[in-house]
Amino acid sequence: MHEVRMKELKILDGYEWMDPEEADAKVESLYQAYLNISKDSTSDDELRIIFDLIEGLIFVRDFARLADVLNDARERLYVRLDANPDDESAIDKLVDLNHASIRFLSPSPSEFVEKPFYEEIIRRCEGKTGKPELRKKQAEIGLVNHYLNWVATGGQTDDAYLVELAANLENEAAAYLEKTTGQPEFRIPYRRSLAHFHLQNGKPNEAVAQLKAALEEAPTHPKFAPTDAADFNLEIGTILANHNKHQAALKYFEAAFDIYEKAGEDYEIYALQAEAWINECKELS
Repeated sequence: MHEVRMKELKILDGYEWMDPEEADAKVESLYQAYLNISKDSTSDDELRIIFDLIEGLIFVRDFARLADVLNDARERLYVRLDANPDDESAIDKLVDLNHASIRFLSPSPSEFVEKPFYEEIIRRCEGKTGKPELRKKQAEIGLVNHYLNWVATGGQTDDAYLVELAANLENEAAAYLEKTTGQPEFRIPYRRSLAHFHLQNGKPNEAVAQLKAALEEAPTHPKFAPTDAADFNLEIGTILANHNKHQAALKYFEAAFDIYEKAGEDYEIYALQAEAWINECKELS
């Protein structure tokens, strides 16, 4: 089966197209630049170097240096957020950093190890509106998702907050979508987060419903590009095909292919991905 690209998870973006030698050289160059960054610097330009380095260290699987760089980046972001709790750029970077950190945690049946990473985002975004509120709601989805997975593998807790959050997630989601009516810049990424949550918890129909709603709403986004619609079509088609609904999936892959093909060279790899799915669906329909 083919993998669907998820636009919110671009941790390896830029590296996956490199050969190993090129990637190693880029990582070493970034590491040297990182060593020259002042210990108390928290500027966007220098944080960008650090985040590019994190992506590279993940790609080349240099986990020894990765742990140190992750911790250093987190401390720099804490300094920025302690000085300015409303720094949305720093919050966004902390979200990305925590997502990267969570990928390399060792699961424990006795401890819910992902919890502190999500709770930190929730705490820092509490009481805020706009994008920070979106980040809080997305963190709640991620927290519940990992909590349910942890419980399913034998984890146990008497944490009333987690139990209540999980029980009320659907009502909270409906309330947030109602609150953000007419604000596609918040509703669309939230729907995508909900879709991923449903998919990972064995509810593909609910996932498809959220992605279809996001696809319908996408043209109202102030920064809409046709390839955004292609991404949603590709995701919907992939879910349907992976659940043996090849005939239903076909039209979504065809729509994605048409858009990617017209978008030019930068999207050629995604056009090929959609085309491969089209051929597979035709064979299996």
